[in-house]
Amino acid sequence: MMNGHDFFGSTVDESWVDSTITAFNNLQCDITNKRETRWGRKNRKNTKNKSDRSDKTKIDRFIPIRDEHKFDAQQTYQQQQDNDQKKSNQNINNNNDQELVDDDKNEEENENNNDNQHKILSFQSKAPEAPDGYISNLRTLYTYNGHNEATKSKKVNKSTRRHISTSAERVLDAPDLMDDFYLNLLDWSANDIVAIGLGSRCYFWNSENGEINLLNDYGGDIYICSVAFNHNGQYIAIGTSNNIVTLYDTSTCKTLRKLYGHSSRIGSLSWNHSILSTGSADSTIRNNDVRQKNYHISTFGDNEDDIEQEICGLKWNNNINGKLLASGSNDNKLCIWRLQERTEQHGPYYQFTDSLSAVKAMSWCLWNNNLLATGGGSSDRKIRIYDINNNTGNLLSQCDTQSQVCSIQWNPFEKELLSSHGFTKNQLSIWKYPLLNKTHDLCGHTSRVLHTALSPDGTRVCSAAADETLRFWKVFEDNNNQNNTNDYDSYYSSSTHSNNKNNNNKSGINGLNLRIR
Repeated sequence: MMNGHDFFGSTVDESWVDSTITAFNNLQCDITNKRETRWGRKNRKNTKNKSDRSDKTKIDRFIPIRDEHKFDAQQTYQQQQDNDQKKSNQNINNNNDQELVDDDKNEEENENNNDNQHKILSFQSKAPEAPDGYISNLRTLYTYNGHNEATKSKKVNKSTRRHISTSAERVLDAPDLMDDFYLNLLDWSANDIVAIGLGSRCYFWNSENGEINLLNDYGGDIYICSVAFNHNGQYIAIGTSNNIVTLYDTSTCKTLRKLYGHSSRIGSLSWNHSILSTGSADSTIRNNDVRQKNYHISTFGDNEDDIEQEICGLKWNNNINGKLLASGSNDNKLCIWRLQERTEQHGPYYQFTDSLSAVKAMSWCLWNNNLLATGGGSSDRKIRIYDINNNTGNLLSQCDTQSQVCSIQWNPFEKELLSSHGFTKNQLSIWKYPLLNKTHDLCGHTSRVLHTALSPDGTRVCSAAADETLRFWKVFEDNNNQNNTNDYDSYYSSSTHSNNKNNNNKSGINGLNLRIR
């Protein structure tokens, strides 16, 4: 019986097996692209990562600091680290690169000094608490300086953020108030008395106790066209439609005398101590010294070329010792006059024709007698500021108010002025001088605000409108906290008026005696 070896040997030739093995070994085909096993791929990837990490330069991990005051230093440090890394990768010699990095680091340490301790986040213990009763001199100094700065800032904010109420403090009825742009029916005396002309009647209202008195009722077809107190409120002048000016004693309400000479209604009045200037619809201005029997001194506007239509605005630059008289008329002219000792006049000192409408609103600056503010009617609607002195008369600035300008008042304490307007808002507006930027609008009237008057203390304004109401507004503020008096001379407390006040007081200006000589 044959075994397995004999069977294999008997059936397969050994030479044939050897040739087959040799053929497989010499086979010309690539069998390495076969699919690699999963564990083979994993081993190859790990080997590659290890080789890559060994090639990179070993650097410290950057940890950003959290100190908000070290952002700039940290950014500079990070940029320096990036530059060092680029330089190390570009250089072939690792030893030289390492020396270069060390040098740069040393320079950075020398420049930043103590800042290096903040490059890496570190936890430090808190500073020990000071013993009880310890006071730091530096802390006291800095606290005091900070207190002064805070106090200064509060003062600045107080002046720049002055609160102005947009609603009236008081409202009074004014029935029969004429809706006539060319009249001047409101005035406020140094004795805190408000005079208002309502049709044929003139009323006094005492702002201290609210008492109302009727000064006179002209009756018939006569109506009041203008009212004006003198500088100390002792007398009041009233111009009427019958071409007469009547002077009254405000304390007794008695008639003192009457002034004649005009041929038409008298719509504007202005006092200069004992001189009363009257403007009429006959286009003339008469200057009267009320102390003299022959009161007429001179006349402005006699020439036809000077003034051609009704005088609707009249203001002396100082109601005690004025040198210049401003007049506005319905022919769109603004004229500046100088009172001469002789009766002959030779035309206006200055004449401006910038306005496109009647010039009624006008006011001399209370802290600079050379500044004159004027306002135009509905066809002009502009506020203009003029600089009037002995040599020149220049237009300094102007602005379009978008509505008819009926009256103007200067702020006695700051560089501001207030104007009253007609359609469309019927408001009072406050403007900053000299840029004439509007800061506030005071609304409340339902018709055009024809007249305004300033209180004796200079802080309040009374407005009279065609809606037959009087409204009182708290608009100005005395930042110097001076004691308010009823003497109108408090307006002239600045150094520019001190000399005039002293001279006037010596001549008994506060006790004007209206005695006919």
